[in-house]
Amino acid sequence: MSDPVLCAFAFDGAGGVTTADAQALKTADGGFAWVHIDAADPGARPLLAETLALDPIAVDALLAADTRPRCEPRSAGVTLNLRGVNLNEGGDPEDMVALRMWIESQRLVTARLRRLRAVDDVRDALARGAGEARPGGLVAAVALRLADRMTPTIAALNEAIDDLEDRALDNATTSLRGDLAGLRRRAILLRRYMAPQRDALNRASLEQGAWLDDRDRGRLREAADAAARITEELEAVRERAAVVSEQIADARAEAMNRSMLVLSVAAAIFLPLGLIAGMMGMNVGGLPGVDVSWAFGAVTAVLIGLGAVGLWTFRKLGWV
Repeated sequence: MSDPVLCAFAFDGAGGVTTADAQALKTADGGFAWVHIDAADPGARPLLAETLALDPIAVDALLAADTRPRCEPRSAGVTLNLRGVNLNEGGDPEDMVALRMWIESQRLVTARLRRLRAVDDVRDALARGAGEARPGGLVAAVALRLADRMTPTIAALNEAIDDLEDRALDNATTSLRGDLAGLRRRAILLRRYMAPQRDALNRASLEQGAWLDDRDRGRLREAADAAARITEELEAVRERAAVVSEQIADARAEAMNRSMLVLSVAAAIFLPLGLIAGMMGMNVGGLPGVDVSWAFGAVTAVLIGLGAVGLWTFRKLGWV
C-alpha cells in the first residue's frame, strides 16, 4: 500500500518542532502533532481510520470529494474546510484548491487532493524551526498564508479591470466584451469561496477548545479580516466590471443611434428629391420641358438646390 502522508511534525508545546511519522502522531505528550495527507491516495482511509484512529465523521470529512469553506464543531474536535488559489502549473487560480482540517487539542490532521502552495510555505517555515505552541496557531498560520498567496491574484484582477476601463474610454470595444466576461467569471468564482471562508474563520476564532488560546484567536480573526478584505475587493471588481459593461452598452447604443440618425437624415433629404424625380419621369402627356433642351439641367439644379437646403437645415438643427 502506498504512503499517503505528505508530511508530519511533532510540536513540544513550547515552540519546538521536529519531523515525525504517522505512528508518532497518535499522541504528543505536552504538545501536539500535525499530519498532512494526500486524500486521493488509496491508503488515506486506512491511515485515518486505523493508524490515527480518527472518528468516522472526521474521516469522511477529510476525504470528502467536494467541500465548501465551513467550520463545524463536534464532540471530538472541529472540522474546518478552507480554500486557496490554484497556483499549480496549468491550473486556473479561480479553480480553488480545498484544504480539509480536523482539529483536536493534541492533533491536527489536514488533507488535500491537489497541491496547495500555502501549505508548502508553512511546511518550509516548520522545517526552519518556526514551531507553534497549539494547533490553533498552526491553523492560523495556514489561513494567513492562504490569504497572502491570494493577494497577487487579486492584484492581477484589479490591473485587468483598470485596463478594461481604459479601453472602454478609448472606445476599443472589439474584444472588450469577451475579456470583460472572463474577468467577471473569475471574480465570481473566487468570491464564491472567499465569503464563506471569512465566516468559517470567524466562527473558528470563537471556539473555546484547548486547541487555541487568545493569541491564536486574534490571528484567526486577522485571517478572517484578510478574507473579508479579499471578498470586498472581489465585490469591487464585479461592480467595476458592471460599470464597464454599462459603458460598452451605452457606447454601442450611441453608435447605433448615430447611424440611425444619419440614415434618417439621408432619407429626409432624398425623399422630396425622389418624389420630384419620379414625377418628372412619368411617361404621360403634358409633362413640362419635354421639348426644351435645357429642362434637364434646370431640374437637376433644382434637385441639387433642394438637397443643399435640406442638408443646411439639418446642420442648423445639429442633427449632422
